[in-house]
Amino acid sequence: MVILGEPGSGKTEELRHQAAALRASGNHSFFVRLDELISSPFATVLGSDSMSRLADWRGGHQVATFFLDSVDESKLIKASDFHTVLRRFSEAIGSAFLPRARVVLSSRISEWHPETDGAEVCATFGLPYLRPTDSATRPQGSDSLTVVQLAPLDRKQVERFARARQIPNVEGFLQALDDAHAWEFARRPIDVVALAGMWAEPVNTN
Repeated sequence: MVILGEPGSGKTEELRHQAAALRASGNHSFFVRLDELISSPFATVLGSDSMSRLADWRGGHQVATFFLDSVDESKLIKASDFHTVLRRFSEAIGSAFLPRARVVLSSRISEWHPETDGAEVCATFGLPYLRPTDSATRPQGSDSLTVVQLAPLDRKQVERFARARQIPNVEGFLQALDDAHAWEFARRPIDVVALAGMWAEPVNTN
């Protein structure tokens, strides 16, 4: 699966959270920064504790979920680096274990190229490649690449996020967004944080 989102939409935090939640529930999960694989060995990027958990997974029969963050960061020097780190990841996991691996990637919308990147992901993990235009004819439950996009935050999600961030006077903040007709500017977590900071600043009357 590929999760697409705008910068500041919380992709990295979501992947970290999901990886931790799976581990807490007794499942195998791993978080990997793709850009770090460009210049560092897989074992270094994963760390000794995670490598130990990886060995445990290999010795069992369970499925593991690998959260690979983020496609766009791996392309900062050159776009082909993403394809290189995909192959490095696949080789590090081992072809014998890939059938027990679920892979979730994140990317900025602008840096995900369905034709080239989608085809490379499918080739790396042995999935049938279906062009984006073929998605309407994809059979239910087909074992191929799924691409989803994070939706903008709605009012309830903004409120929940604001409370989780312990923004003071959440009701006042939401009312301020109403009064200023500013909801279109509060569609990403990073936007909410910035707007709350501006709203909380004392007005300079000098």
